[in-house]
Order: sequence, then C-alpha cells, then structure tokens
Amino acid sequence: MKRPSFLIYTPGSREWTGGHVVLHALAKKLADRGLSVWITSPVMFNSNVKVLEKRSIEEKGEIREEIDLRPLYKVKDLYVVYPEQIEGNPLKIHNVIRWILYYIKDEIKQSWSKNDILFFLTPAFTKGFDKPDGGFRFLETMDLKLDVFTNKGYGGQRSGYCHVRKKNFPKDEAHFAHYGSKDLSDFIEQGGFKYLAEQFNRAEYFLSYDHATFYTLAAALCGCRVVIVNPNPLISPINYRRKFPSQMYGVAYGWMDLKHADLTRDLVKPYLQELEKKHDKMLSDFIDYISYS
Repeated sequence: MKRPSFLIYTPGSREWTGGHVVLHALAKKLADRGLSVWITSPVMFNSNVKVLEKRSIEEKGEIREEIDLRPLYKVKDLYVVYPEQIEGNPLKIHNVIRWILYYIKDEIKQSWSKNDILFFLTPAFTKGFDKPDGGFRFLETMDLKLDVFTNKGYGGQRSGYCHVRKKNFPKDEAHFAHYGSKDLSDFIEQGGFKYLAEQFNRAEYFLSYDHATFYTLAAALCGCRVVIVNPNPLISPINYRRKFPSQMYGVAYGWMDLKHADLTRDLVKPYLQELEKKHDKMLSDFIDYISYS
C-alpha cells in the first residue's frame, strides 16, 4: 500500500462554475484526510491545499507562462486529477486520473492513455464508455453551502421566475422572456452566492435547461419550484433521477413533473445531508483504490 499525493488540475478562471467548485471541494477533502494535495488555481476553501504558481519561460525569443511543477519533482506516487474536458496529459505527469464531470466528446477521449484511471461523477456520464472489469468507478463530492442556501420562509411574498444561463441554454431562447424570468447569471458581480440565495428566496420558480447543475438544488433548498424545461422525451422522470441521484427531490423533470417537486421540496436538505455521507464513503473508496493500484 502506498500513500498517494494529488495534483488537482483546475483549468481556466471560471471559479463559480459547478465543475470548478467540486474540483476545489475534492482538493480540500483529500487534504482533510491528511494527504498532500496541490492545485493549479487559488484555493477556494480553507485547507492545507498548496497552490502551484505559474512561471515565465522564454523560448525562441517569446515569453510564455506555464504551471511551475518544480515543487513536485521529488514527490513520490503523485497523481494528477484532470476534469473530463482536458485533452491529453498537458502536465506530463505519469499517473493520470480522469474525473468525468459531464458528457464528453469522442475526440477528447481519444487523446487519453489506456492506462488513465477513470472515475465518474454520476451514472449518466458513463454513456459512450466501455464498462471495465469490476464496473464503473464513481466519485462524487460537492460543496452544498447549506449555510447559505436556506429557505427563509417568505411564503406568499414569493413571485415570478428566475434562471441562470448554464450548459444547454439556447442562444435564441425566448420562452423565459415570455415568463418575465429574471436572469441571475451575473450573480458573481452582484454579491456571489449570498445574493443568489436571496433571489432564490424571493422567486417562486427557477427554470433550467441544464439537467445536471448545482443551481437546481440551491434553488430548491431556498424554496423555489424548480423545473427543468427541456426534458428528454425518451427519459422518464424516474429514470432521470436514477441517472442524477443528487436531483432526486425538489426538481421537476419537465412541467408535468411539477407535483413531484412540490411534494418533495422539504426532503431536499435531509437527503443531501445523507448524500454527503455517501460521498465520504466514495472518497474513502477512491483513496483506497489509488493506494493499492
């Protein structure tokens, strides 16, 4: 049994996206277990996670920036964790873990090594992958911000619709304007998650085109009637919830499923708290698998 160390690769600067948040949450939870963890962007949560800075490199008279890997040169049993959109192995680290947080394009998958270790966020994202011996491996962790996203009990004072422009949002979308839905996509500039929670507490409905987003859960925690407006006609609400277990309660998969969301909204918080316990078990299994691989 070895004691692995981890480098979490967080591409870009989209600190408020769900994928970015869960990568930081994974880094924190691994560090809280006493493991050595590095990350490639400023830490989002208070932890012992170390940040790899960038350094300037001059090549052929041109200056470029790259992640400074020198602090890792003597680290044994180092594993890099890439999210699903990363092609190849840009950091050229020998041990590679791919964490599949969303659907993936074939051309990206073809750039990976057959020796890469795959973990999936949910069963839905295994589509297009061959099932390995022993079955698919899953790892789910999230920062639920239960202290921020709470129902303040405004009740009858709620009114109107709101939404956040996320994945699958049509460029020519016009239905939300028909509802007079308030676009909360600028919530970062308006005050971050606290502002978003306040808006969720004042709206009656939260509408989404994204079938796998934290914002549906956050809105439900705040008491919104949450509706995914573009359900796949070939997938029933029951099968949808099997594919995305975190969306089990408080979320309507299409307008015809609204009764389910209304009847189960009060179950969202206790269910997510129980889900956190399952996530802790997943993390333990993840560490054990890597330690013995």
